[in-house]
Amino acid sequence: MIATFLASLLVLCLWSLASNVAATVAFVIIFGAVSGAVIGLPPASMAYILGPCRHQQTKLGQWTGMMYTGASVFALTGPVIAGYLISEYDTYLTVQLWSGFSLLGSAGCMAAARWCVGSRDELGMVTMNRTTEVSSDPSMVGTDLEDEKASGVVKG
Repeated sequence: MIATFLASLLVLCLWSLASNVAATVAFVIIFGAVSGAVIGLPPASMAYILGPCRHQQTKLGQWTGMMYTGASVFALTGPVIAGYLISEYDTYLTVQLWSGFSLLGSAGCMAAARWCVGSRDELGMVTMNRTTEVSSDPSMVGTDLEDEKASGVVKG
């Protein structure tokens, strides 16, 4: 979330205001470092939203696939929108603003997701789909139930 917000500020401020080669090179270097986090951290964010329960973590691949499937629509239409903005307005400023505000909207969505997860955790909601009593049965060692007890998801 912080990396996406920082990337949006870089695009809106540094790239939009770059008027010479030195400013553009500075933007490319700084944005290159930040964009790696923007690209690489969403699966980790999905894991955080799912919570520590191994039962829920088994859905990580499914959720990540749905996330990237949803993003594919925008990845396919983004270059078309950028081309239209450049040809219609004869300037790259429109694309720079479009990119910056899109990143800012993405950071806002991430903040909302984090707030929802925080609200869920504050209410003590269990992130699993089943309720089970914690047993002292030795056959339960190494199961989801023991992992949930160790992580504090299940009280016992």
